[in-house]
Amino acid sequence: MENFIQGLGGMVVSVRAHQDRLYILTQNLKFFIYTLDGKLIRHLDHGTINTWGNKICVINDQIIVVDPGRERLHVYSPEGDFIQRISVESLPNASGYFSTAPLGTNSLIVASDLGTIFTVNRRTGKVIWTSRHKFTDTAVVALDDDTVLLSGANYYANSSEILIKVLNIKTGNEIHYA
Repeated sequence: MENFIQGLGGMVVSVRAHQDRLYILTQNLKFFIYTLDGKLIRHLDHGTINTWGNKICVINDQIIVVDPGRERLHVYSPEGDFIQRISVESLPNASGYFSTAPLGTNSLIVASDLGTIFTVNRRTGKVIWTSRHKFTDTAVVALDDDTVLLSGANYYANSSEILIKVLNIKTGNEIHYA
């Protein structure tokens, strides 16, 4: 038997599972929290600009959702209780594709197809480093304590070729392998 979640009212643009919860962000700017068996716990309005990508990040049992339209991060408890808003100066105020990943216990990585990837202190919103790239439909992950993996299509090549960059986790500089 298949289980379906109905009533989202828009296309799903971001999903993250954590412990016994499912967090869903939809194209019509709604944020839903469900149990893994499909029971709605809560839904909230979120954001001002429709963007694509994985904008939900979990760090230390806190759910962090990127809101590029308001240039900030929203922090929630696992049950959806609002904890705080964090302003982020470098967060592009634009529609586009965003990807996030946790970076240890105090930071997260945000990549966009607008040409930037940066790390943000999740408590202060301070940008630790910024790096430029030429990818669209970006995906980002912290591989280990030293490296970040960024992937996406080459924006300028007009091809379906997927590119990968490996970055130093502390500086954002590209690591070149021989």
